[in-house]
Amino acid sequence: MGAMSRDGVADGPAQRVLVQHERLIRWQIAGERAGFALKVLTALAGITLAVVLGALAWSASKARGLVVEEFTVPPAMAERGLDGRAVAGLFLDKLAQLQADTDSGRAPQSYANNWGDDLSVEIANTGVSVGEIQKVLRGWLGNEQRMSGGVSSQDGMLSVVVRTGAAPIEPASGPETALDAILQAAAERVYEQTQPYRYSAYLARKAHAVPPGEEQAALRAKQQVILQRLTASPDRTDRIWAYNGLAVTSGTPALLGRRYLNAALAIDPDHAYVVSNLYTLERSLGHDEVACYLARRAVALTARPPADVNPAIAATLVTQHASRVAACQGDFAAADQASSETATAVAINNRERTAVAARAVARAAGHDPEGAAQMLTDSGYPGDAVLLRETGNVTIAQANIALERGDWVKARVLLLAADTAAAGSDLALVPEFRRTVIAPRLAYATARVGDLTTARAIIAATPSDCHGCVIERARIAELAGARVEADRWFAQAVRLGPSLPFAQDAWAKAAFARGDLAGAIRLAKAAHAKGPKFADPLKTWGDALMAQGKTREAARRYDQALALAPAWADLRRAHAAARRAS
Repeated sequence: MGAMSRDGVADGPAQRVLVQHERLIRWQIAGERAGFALKVLTALAGITLAVVLGALAWSASKARGLVVEEFTVPPAMAERGLDGRAVAGLFLDKLAQLQADTDSGRAPQSYANNWGDDLSVEIANTGVSVGEIQKVLRGWLGNEQRMSGGVSSQDGMLSVVVRTGAAPIEPASGPETALDAILQAAAERVYEQTQPYRYSAYLARKAHAVPPGEEQAALRAKQQVILQRLTASPDRTDRIWAYNGLAVTSGTPALLGRRYLNAALAIDPDHAYVVSNLYTLERSLGHDEVACYLARRAVALTARPPADVNPAIAATLVTQHASRVAACQGDFAAADQASSETATAVAINNRERTAVAARAVARAAGHDPEGAAQMLTDSGYPGDAVLLRETGNVTIAQANIALERGDWVKARVLLLAADTAAAGSDLALVPEFRRTVIAPRLAYATARVGDLTTARAIIAATPSDCHGCVIERARIAELAGARVEADRWFAQAVRLGPSLPFAQDAWAKAAFARGDLAGAIRLAKAAHAKGPKFADPLKTWGDALMAQGKTREAARRYDQALALAPAWADLRRAHAAARRAS
């Protein structure tokens, strides 16, 4: 600066040095700024890349379902429009249909190889792309099932090979004209290997749809082999459901089925679905006391069903068992209401139709035969149809309506028809159903039409540990005038169902008919204590009080009974008579 001052020359050497120095400083500043900007841009690019990769990784980690890669096909097929993508799509359609045709109580997500509804065909790519990166990440981080396959042709025959990454799958072969059937066979083999329990359920449904014969027997034998193999699976869920499947398979004897279900409960004692099936089995054997205990237990368990229970089934279990518990106590209005809620829940395995039959049975048991008949009519069931195969208890409901109306002839005709239909049905537990549900009702209806010899023969063939059967033995003996025998069977029924009100209620009615008013009241009180919302003991109690001339007390009992069974015609008449007399 001093030199510049001494020079006094604007463009002197000193001035030029200062200018160059200034320029250098400016360049240094600009360079530093550019470097900073470059670092910022580099950092932003890195952050952006990290975000993109993170998003791809997160998406890949959530990947589920099944991806079928394009099949390899002979050139001649591709020229006809059946290229690898088209054949893979046809194969995928077969797998999707198999899955759609399989109803099961087991939750889809409980299968190790569950595909859900996310099934797709992947088109082959070349080079590195975002799609290829996504594919690698899905394979690394996701739970996506991948399959590939190929079609080969030789001498007019096609062979389809599918690779799943597991053990090799046997090729499916056939004439070139039978591609659809070949792909179906290949899809079934893949389904069997990747989701064996689900495939066993598919086989059960397929067997049910074909008439009895070699094909049906072969399907059931294959189902049994698959389930038996799964009982040794390292996966506890597979073992539970395998035992459950073996128990409910058509043709499995009830006692063997009970062993299978208890084996499942040994793995998980609180499995709601297995407890539910054990209820059905014990009920079919006529073990009402055990069945009612299981129903009460199931109500608690189904409030929080296991994660491996199909949500569509779980939605019906709570109300279904609530209905059963109510029926065990003679509270048929509550049973009807709970069955109504079951009927409106998610429909699967014909549960909504079964619930309609259960509602009609509850109304008939609650002395409302007209309401029960209307229930069936409104649901589309004709009054005299035998629909056992399709709906389980509809014909029994119709017979119960006839029994409640005192139409013994019609009840007998319906029960005989139901028995014939059951004899030709392949539904599980049909033999037990015939012995413990149809036979005792048929025996009683036969006795009421006056054929006591046949009635006794029918009831004698029922199990002596069947609670309902033993009650009917007692009632038929009472009709025959064999009171000592009747009392012996009534007492046996009480022992078989110590917590149930029905044996003592029937015994109270018999005592009243004999003129034993004190005995009728004693037995009716005992039945009422076990079933406080069961109308029948209250009416018998009231009838005995009326016979003793205690009209006001009788009216009070009738009032209680009417609150529980307002449609009961005989009760309304008895109530009116008590009111007039008091």
